[in-house]
Amino acid sequence: MPQCGGDLLGYFVPHEGTNNTAFGLISFNSLADYERYRAKLRQSELGAANFQFAKTNKFIIAEKRTFLQAVASTYKQEPEGEQHVSCNI
Repeated sequence: MPQCGGDLLGYFVPHEGTNNTAFGLISFNSLADYERYRAKLRQSELGAANFQFAKTNKFIIAEKRTFLQAVASTYKQEPEGEQHVSCNI
C-alpha cells in the first residue's frame, strides 16, 4: 500500500516454471522505515480490506520476508553502449 510508505518496485508473477510463487518488491530506506510501514499497514482500513480479500480468495499461501541490499554499481543503471536490445526474461 503506497499510502503506508515504501517505494513499490513491482509485483512479479510466474511466467514459466513454478506457478505458486509470486513476489512483491518494496524498497525502504531503512529497517525503521519498514517497521513504520508495517505499523501503518496494520492500522489502515484499506490494508485490512486488501488482506481480507487476499485471504478469502486464497492468494496468500505462505508469506516470507527477505531483506535485500542493492549492489549500488548495478541498481537502476542505464545500459552501456549505443544500442539497447530489450529482452523478456
